[in-house]
Amino acid sequence: MNEFETLWSKVLESLQDEIDAHIFDTFFRDSYIYAIKGNKIYVATSSELAAKIISQKYSTLLDTLTHSITQTNYELLFFKEDVLKNDKNISKKDDKTFFKDSKLNPKYTFDNFVVGTSNQEAKQAALIVACSPGTMYNPLFIYSDSGLGKTHLLHSIGNYIKDNNPRKNILVSSTSSFIDEYINGARGEKDLNSLKSYIKTFDVLLIDDIQGLVDHKKTEAYFFDIFNYFVDNEKQIVITCDKLPSELKGIESRLVTRFSQGLLTKISAPSIDTSIEILKNKITQNGLNIANFDDDALKFIAENKSNSVRELEGALNKLLSYTINFKPTTHVDLKTTIEALQDILNIKDVNTELSEKRIINTVASYYGLTSSQILGQSRIKAIANARHISMYLIRNILNTPYTKIGKIFGGKDHSTVMSSINRVDKLCKTDKITNKVIHDLKVMIG
Repeated sequence: MNEFETLWSKVLESLQDEIDAHIFDTFFRDSYIYAIKGNKIYVATSSELAAKIISQKYSTLLDTLTHSITQTNYELLFFKEDVLKNDKNISKKDDKTFFKDSKLNPKYTFDNFVVGTSNQEAKQAALIVACSPGTMYNPLFIYSDSGLGKTHLLHSIGNYIKDNNPRKNILVSSTSSFIDEYINGARGEKDLNSLKSYIKTFDVLLIDDIQGLVDHKKTEAYFFDIFNYFVDNEKQIVITCDKLPSELKGIESRLVTRFSQGLLTKISAPSIDTSIEILKNKITQNGLNIANFDDDALKFIAENKSNSVRELEGALNKLLSYTINFKPTTHVDLKTTIEALQDILNIKDVNTELSEKRIINTVASYYGLTSSQILGQSRIKAIANARHISMYLIRNILNTPYTKIGKIFGGKDHSTVMSSINRVDKLCKTDKITNKVIHDLKVMIG
């Protein structure tokens, strides 16, 4: 719906609670806003009698309802449709549609939002808001680094409300689009009033990337008024941002305070396990069979690209393109994955990188750990021992330089790596258990 249809549908919705149903169906059902000129709203009716009855008996009530929705003092005028069409002074050629590109992305739903410890709280808060918009957590402020799923959650809220509460009107916009609408409307007070009235007809306002409002003082003041109207009238606002409100430099403190008055919820970088589930979800969405992707291939992508859901998806798309255009195959293994992604991961020697990853994964599996634990900084004895053995095997099997091994294990220096490897080497000669472990692992690695 355009802004006129949205506004009038809200007015008629309120009117139905005030008058007899038969009267509504007879005189109001087919009416619509034909044009808005300054502070005058021209309403088209189905007949001259309808225009006369509405003007004489219901204009005051309609003025009141319109004001309560738009917070603007409009004068409503009612005419038969053909009268308006024949009046050249009330042509529709100047009618303006706001937020032309505003639409919910149907691909973003709660059903395909992969939940892990990094985003569980944000998902729960978003679902609560979607189930009861305007009653809890207003505003809901979702913040995270770029590419972690804020926009997905934002549109999921809108899509859920659209499917389960269709009487609620939803406006979704990026902050940059909001600023553009303000700038275009700032050519005259009339346009800005119409824009504000239009926005206020909605029940739910979804704003993406609010950090874009920084240093736009006039737009800030305009948004501040709209924000207060929505909260005061129990209309839901959901905002996404790349940082906490308190970290937004260049935005007025009064707006920062408003952002913080609802619920602040953070999305962190996904764990390796969550990243793997995200990849599986994306594979399914592409109509592919997960069984055709080796677990270690997906784990490799997750371990290298888990800082961003967007990067995970980009890596997967590159892999799929590679297996279609350059190395056609229906089965994706670790070697193919590394070949496909070597340029974006700065891998020069595919076979060596493959072996190093395989060694670490094999040791992790042997000890019931994850490769992330082995590559991490934990000093727990069992994890540290597995880390030292991994270093030993990489050096012993591949003759990888100490400096590169140190880089693989989080930037450890040459002497630390050498000390760890020497420790395992001595144990192999004096401890039967360690010697057997090394033997078993070499057999597993092949």
